[in-house]
Amino acid sequence: MRHTQAATRTQEKYSRQLGVDQRFPDGFSFSLSRPGTRVENTRRILGVILQRGSVTARDLAQQTGLSVVTTNAILNKVVDSGLVEHVGLHRSNRGRQARVYSVPPKLVRAVIAVPSNDGLTMTWTDALDAAPVVIRNKQPNGLNADRLSDLILRTSGVHPPQYAVIGISPHAEAETASGRRILESNLTDLLACPVQVRTVAQLAAIAEGQLGAARGVRDFFFVTGPTMSICHVVNSVPRDGAQRLARLLELFESRLDLCSANGSAASPHDATASALAAACLVADPELIVLGEGLAHGCKAHLPDRIRTIFGGLRTVPPEVVTSTIPGDAALQGGLHVAKAGAIGRFLDIAAPTEVRSPT
Repeated sequence: MRHTQAATRTQEKYSRQLGVDQRFPDGFSFSLSRPGTRVENTRRILGVILQRGSVTARDLAQQTGLSVVTTNAILNKVVDSGLVEHVGLHRSNRGRQARVYSVPPKLVRAVIAVPSNDGLTMTWTDALDAAPVVIRNKQPNGLNADRLSDLILRTSGVHPPQYAVIGISPHAEAETASGRRILESNLTDLLACPVQVRTVAQLAAIAEGQLGAARGVRDFFFVTGPTMSICHVVNSVPRDGAQRLARLLELFESRLDLCSANGSAASPHDATASALAAACLVADPELIVLGEGLAHGCKAHLPDRIRTIFGGLRTVPPEVVTSTIPGDAALQGGLHVAKAGAIGRFLDIAAPTEVRSPT
């Protein structure tokens, strides 16, 4: 099965079996109540090592609930396989020394590439919380799969990526869901690893849901400019098919009062607010987050204008807030997705789950 088709399912299996949110590694928890099969126990041990960075066998046994004998048996196997390595010794308060284990960073290495004002920003990272390495390239917009993969492999050094996340600009040819799937498929073949292609708005929305004003919110809109697009996020997953505000305005202007009392044309702020209100009537989000690229005046007037529209419709409006993500939100969202994807792929290779044929 192609990596592209399996990438999302790999993360979902990882989430279900380990009880974690695969998109946001900072929230992982690998402590389980009872032992399972050898494969499940192996995945638990590897998950704790990835979470802690480095750990002793006794600490592993305590955190996973496994016996020390079972833990050591599994550790010996994964060390012999090269999935885990000894990285030093830890001296306890009693003076005893214990081996410390860690996953080699090269096995969970990931790359994130997002467009920037002057080209392309590539970030290399791993799932062990090492400091990301940022490489900025002055490349023209519209890089195709061949040129993009060549650029990634030339900057990868000795160890190629195990997972890749690509952010694309709003006007890219691959912005549509079908275009992203084609680009994912081509890059997967060229890089020989799973690839996720997202719009920069989707990546920024993921970061907003993890780190920003929408943290803990199940259903929210993330609005970004300058093309004024809505990214609808449900249960931490950006939905495909984000609608342009201008398109929503065309669809719903017959139902919303876009003109002032004297019949003059609505201002751009009124049009934006009306289109957002129309989208809210359809999707009913809990929150609207205004991201980068929107004009300052637009951000200042939108909350009051939306409340006015909903007041006329006798409906309670969603709360409207401004993004609180510092720095490059798309890059931060890409880091979360890439780390989780690299972990999921590593666990599937290290301890593949048994797939039974239907009887």
